[in-house]
Amino acid sequence: MLLNKRYEILSKIGQGAVAEVFKARDALLNTIVALKIAKPNPVYEEKIATEFRITTQFEHPNIISAYDFGTVRICEDQKLLSRKFIVLEYCDTQDIIKYLSNAEFKDKIKIMYQICHAVHTIHKAKLVHRDLKPENILFDSTTSRIKITDLGLAIGQEQINFDELPAGTLYYLAPEILQGSKFDHRADIYSLGILFYYILNGKLPFDTDEPVEILKWHLSPRHIDFSNIPEEVQKLLNSMLEPDPSHRPQNLVEVMNLLKTLMPDLPEIKNFKVRKPFGKDEALKKAIEILKTATITTGKITLITGADGIGKTSLLRYISAEAKLLGFETILINEINIQKTLNLILKSPLASFLTPELKMKAEKLKEEKILNYHTVIEFSEFLEKLLSDASNNFPLAIFIDALNPSEPLSEIFIKSILLSDKLKRKNIAIFIACETTEFITFIAPEVEKIYLRPLNTEELKNYLYANFDFDPATAQELAEMLSEYTGGISAVLEIFSNYLQDKIDKSTIEISKIANLEFDAILNRIKQLNSTQREILDILSLASEPVEIEILSKFFNHDISSHLYQLQSFGFIKIENEKVSIAYKALKKYIESDLDEEARKRFHLNYTLAYHDEDMKNADKVLYHFAKMGDSEGVSKFAEVGIENLISKGEFKKAINLCQEIFELLPEYLKTLFKIKLGFIHLQLGNYKDAISTLENLDELDAFELKSEAYFHLGDTNKAIEILKHTFKMYDTLYEKIRIATKISQILASIGDIDTALILLELFENKRILSFIEKTDVLGDLYAGLGIIFQMKGYKEKAKIYFELSLEHRLKKQNQFKLIAGYNNIANFYSINGKYDEAITYWKKALEILKSTGNIVQSAHIYNNIGVNQFKRNNYEKALENYQKALAIYRAINDVHGVANVLGNIGELMIEEFKLGEAYKHIKEAKELHIKTNNLDGLLETDLLLLSLYLVAGDIKNAELTLNEINQKHPETPPELIECYRACIEMKKKNFAESESILMKLLNNENIKGNDDIYLKILISLLKLNYVTGGIEKLEMVRSIAENYAEQVENFNLKALLFFLISLSYEDKDKSLAVKYLNKSIESLGYEFFEPKWKIYLMLAQNYKRRGIESKFLQSFETALINFQELLQRIETPEFVKSYLADVENEKFLKILQNLKI
Repeated sequence: MLLNKRYEILSKIGQGAVAEVFKARDALLNTIVALKIAKPNPVYEEKIATEFRITTQFEHPNIISAYDFGTVRICEDQKLLSRKFIVLEYCDTQDIIKYLSNAEFKDKIKIMYQICHAVHTIHKAKLVHRDLKPENILFDSTTSRIKITDLGLAIGQEQINFDELPAGTLYYLAPEILQGSKFDHRADIYSLGILFYYILNGKLPFDTDEPVEILKWHLSPRHIDFSNIPEEVQKLLNSMLEPDPSHRPQNLVEVMNLLKTLMPDLPEIKNFKVRKPFGKDEALKKAIEILKTATITTGKITLITGADGIGKTSLLRYISAEAKLLGFETILINEINIQKTLNLILKSPLASFLTPELKMKAEKLKEEKILNYHTVIEFSEFLEKLLSDASNNFPLAIFIDALNPSEPLSEIFIKSILLSDKLKRKNIAIFIACETTEFITFIAPEVEKIYLRPLNTEELKNYLYANFDFDPATAQELAEMLSEYTGGISAVLEIFSNYLQDKIDKSTIEISKIANLEFDAILNRIKQLNSTQREILDILSLASEPVEIEILSKFFNHDISSHLYQLQSFGFIKIENEKVSIAYKALKKYIESDLDEEARKRFHLNYTLAYHDEDMKNADKVLYHFAKMGDSEGVSKFAEVGIENLISKGEFKKAINLCQEIFELLPEYLKTLFKIKLGFIHLQLGNYKDAISTLENLDELDAFELKSEAYFHLGDTNKAIEILKHTFKMYDTLYEKIRIATKISQILASIGDIDTALILLELFENKRILSFIEKTDVLGDLYAGLGIIFQMKGYKEKAKIYFELSLEHRLKKQNQFKLIAGYNNIANFYSINGKYDEAITYWKKALEILKSTGNIVQSAHIYNNIGVNQFKRNNYEKALENYQKALAIYRAINDVHGVANVLGNIGELMIEEFKLGEAYKHIKEAKELHIKTNNLDGLLETDLLLLSLYLVAGDIKNAELTLNEINQKHPETPPELIECYRACIEMKKKNFAESESILMKLLNNENIKGNDDIYLKILISLLKLNYVTGGIEKLEMVRSIAENYAEQVENFNLKALLFFLISLSYEDKDKSLAVKYLNKSIESLGYEFFEPKWKIYLMLAQNYKRRGIESKFLQSFETALINFQELLQRIETPEFVKSYLADVENEKFLKILQNLKI
């Protein structure tokens, strides 16, 4: 019997509570494997999924290997279809106790040592096995090695939940697990104590099968006397079986050391690896989200980027494993080998989707002996059609690794995949890891990116501790040293670590000395290089960043390609994206220090010649090398354009460092200009105090404006205006006065003095003045200032005219920074006026420019703004995507206010999505940050969000506490808003008369009628109150207003809610109108999640039930139940689930749910 066209079942090995186990042959690899098929139960399926996820983390001679995981899609036995399976390494001996019954004592110790090392490796990966017993220790007679198996109960130490029932097998369970107490890896040491007793004595330490007696034995203090066993082993086993975990060996190193004293010739176990995603957790998390999204919406192409040796291939392996666990079929393509890929396809579930036409193509392709353009194109078309057809039945993850687009055939294949519309669809996710990222992003600019960074010291330590037999202190010391020698590149780290493990004798040699020994060995190899290779290293040692191969080639009059590839194979250099750099920081320092002054100057001069071009695009690099030469003339010539280049690319920190380096080499007349540039850069980075300090004592207009702006950002508006007023008096020309007046007006408008700001600008708004400044940037600033002021005064049309005039002028001038501001102004205008699509369009235009200028702070602001507008459009997925981009930037630059702001926005989005547990976490973190920075406005926003959260969750107690806090700490809060929230709380407290009284007063308040948000809150609250109480006094009036609003409102969720509440108001009075508005509500619903959806379909089901339309009743009722179940899953937090179900707003609906019986 063949399973999924690949696994041929040969015989049944065994059966347990969770799964059936078979001996099978892997037809693809022609090897014998163990096939474990879960019984059809979600709990059992989850258990073998856990087993696969954990087992694949280990490559250890004494831990079973997991090869594959999947779903049975093709099989003769119909009972096996749709069941989950795991493919494991096959071992021929299942009963370890029986096998060892006649073994000598030393052989038993050898096996015990293997078990200890395997379990210790599991512990170092921060896992507890929890089910160590003879049945889970297999023996492979071909290698004489034991294999730890069945990691389905293994658990991460940070995941341990002490409220859960004990897991494991009673005979081997540690007392702390049985007592429901805190436990850790020492529980496994106890289990091994029982297991080792069994191995050494052929029986268990207790002579009973009665559970109660076994429990008593585990929980009671005891001392076991052994016969025919050395005293040291007796002491060891008694210590391992101590009921108190603190009295046991604290780790298995202690146990292994004792076993080594008994058998000094025990072989060391070195060839093991823990394949955890060290330093890749965030990357893997993002990939998993992409996989999940692919099963709901159109799949994405994802590019894995990062330096050579950073672990792109290993990340693909982790993603592939997660894809299988999520139900994906996976296919890996790491070479253009058509026969190999076809063989893989034909022995997988994909084979069942080979139409007669595709089968003919496959046969034809298999016969092709020559690989050329034609066959690659044919193969690509075949693959596209097959994958597209298969994705209609199950999700697919395609992994492309190590293909080089610079090779013509690879280029054709990758282009075919990237440009195929057939593969841009639901249920398909494509992940690509390759050397040249520019090619991929050029072909598919919408590609998602996952960037892998080098490992930090903590991650290096965890890697070393898990993968080598170092103690924690040695791992820490070694990590600190290796971060210098490897740059955190995992491939280099592995080479160094393997070398060092063989060398380190902890008692006699210091790690740093060993490192130096290895480093000296590398340096000795330099002497064996030819002159060209040595010169390449010399040249690279003087570069501040990776050097383009094209530039490096200009130093030589012959082809250097072979030399570069040889240096890379030696481990001296890294080549990535057509750029070269020295592999190790320490090696770079060594080579640079060995250069004499004359050679340095010669290489720096050659760099300036190599980088110099007519369009000055590399002027910053030319400037850098002139600075390193100390060449004042060269620095003066390239200073301005070089620094501007860095600013335009957004490399502000590099610009600051270079400014400081060249300052003393500049002539006096340029020093003032460069201080202003430095002040500007500090301002862009948010270093406002540094900007003020840099610009001190400068009497230039630019300096005064920048200083004023810095004080404004620091919150000192008085000082900002004072500087500008002083400057206004200093300068006489019309251009200068308009320029300063525009800045003053912007600050005045920001603090609410709109009229003065307008008067100031209108002084200059006449034809003669405008024509005078037409060719300057000031005209665009003037129009922008007038637009902002008219917008604040509520004159929409005037504001729009001025914003458009400003943008038109700035487009002519092509000043990138001014143009970004122009797009931002008009985007804000459209956003404020509810034109969210238009706003997003203009912000995206600003982002396009920001990609070249690199102002990451402004990029973050715009991503956040786009997120807010996508949120208002109810496009929550896009909103979250943009919020997360903004959040990543704000966190990177440590902008606490920005982080808090975005966290609050995400919290607000999560409330709408009814992910209340997640919303609470985000809002609480935002509030803590606002408290830290004493941001009172931010605190009010987060308190209002918390209040909204508690109200939708039905948590009356916390809602009331939060409202009281807002009243006390934020007296500036609009009283109408406070009263509206108070009315909602009173309704939930069942003080209906009080709630109605407050709401009716608010409804008739003239001040509120202009505020649509509050007015709609009041209308919705009154209609809810009507349904909850059975009737309010002025229902007709309220309903009439609500009907008008429902017809006009653009937000489809809001429209659906209003129609639904209107329907409920007719429920007991006019059934036909109730049904009419209920249908309108359903017509307005979108496909995405919406909290009232379960109630809407529930009322529809009740209507069909009442009318006796059974099929439609069942369909609607099922939809209601599905949405209700999803709702509870989204809420997540048990306390919120409980309060939601107890909420007075939901009481009647829950009764209907209970009364409708199928």
